Amino acid sequence: MDLAYSLIELVVDTMNGLPLIALLVLNLVVVPPLVLWHELGHAAAALALTRGRVEVRVGADHDGPLWFSVGRLRVVLGLLPFAGGECSYEPDTVWRGRHEAWVAAAGPLASALAAVGLTVLALALGPAEELAVRVLVIGAGAAAVHTLMSVLPIRYALGSGAAGAESDGLAMWRILTGGTGRIPVMTHGVATPAERVVHPVVAIVLLAITGVTFFLDVRLGVALVALFGLAWWLQMSDVRAGR
Repeated sequence: MDLAYSLIELVVDTMNGLPLIALLVLNLVVVPPLVLWHELGHAAAALALTRGRVEVRVGADHDGPLWFSVGRLRVVLGLLPFAGGECSYEPDTVWRGRHEAWVAAAGPLASALAAVGLTVLALALGPAEELAVRVLVIGAGAAAVHTLMSVLPIRYALGSGAAGAESDGLAMWRILTGGTGRIPVMTHGVATPAERVVHPVVAIVLLAITGVTFFLDVRLGVALVALFGLAWWLQMSDVRAGR
């Protein structure tokens, strides 16, 4: 319980007096490294469980000029690093078919470890290092959200950095069930059991995140609602276009 109070106090202290523009700038600073860390989590598992080459790409311009190679791993960094990333490998070189599920799970696991590690470091530093603590807390929050959004079994909306791609959770579902990469949520306009489970869970999680965010900082809550609204509008635009 004391740890929970410490975490809440840390987040409140971080948000107090922090202008919204500063919060957005800090997010632009901390998110790209966290995306790279997430994809390197996938890459580490792929290197361990496959025999072929593994490639990590971060940013919208996937043919970016910044790249390096280490053994079988090649990392490409785009000049526009805010549109997500991807890890690719040769499926035919996987030691066992189900090992692909471990590769899919490794990214969210890396993000979860980052969230925990950054939180512990922020608690250890304390109020004496105000700027560093703020960066760490925002990074921990971003890593936690990344973990959540990557494990939900969804297909990302067009207009996002991963337009049309399956989430890590959906990839694990496909691999472990031998499916096609889609959880059938509608059949001839009738809700399936998968929809009745997935949609309420997603709604409850998003409402909980929004409520906690408003409790911590109203400005951040408004920004989050606007972000969710934009994501919903993009998703509905895709549905209307039949994509």
